[in-house]
Amino acid sequence: MIRALILVGSITWYSGPYVGEPLRCGSANGASPLYDTTHQWIAVDIDAYPAWRCGDLVRVDAEGVQLLLWVKDSGPLSAYNIGGVEIVADLPEHLWRWPGLSVQGSVVNVTAGLRERMEVER
Repeated sequence: MIRALILVGSITWYSGPYVGEPLRCGSANGASPLYDTTHQWIAVDIDAYPAWRCGDLVRVDAEGVQLLLWVKDSGPLSAYNIGGVEIVADLPEHLWRWPGLSVQGSVVNVTAGLRERMEVER
């Protein structure tokens, strides 16, 4: 069964009070990385999309820009929208490549796609 592996909607950026705070997804040793500019990640609503997990590799496509990022944070993004378009992902401010506070685009879960494929081939 194919689940929602491609999210299409608003992509936003976040910083402010989150800088220096731990991200939701811990590392192999259990420690959560902090929101800082030493690494790259994306935040998605893994509670709303069961096929999405911490550590998944995703591809962001928006207005001619492509980014490959690891899911390291999460929040209740699907509960919010911009002009009626659901927020599907948040990027840390230091990775933001577009003017303004949001952009319309897609987020493809590469890792979940591979998991689905392996399940089908079993």
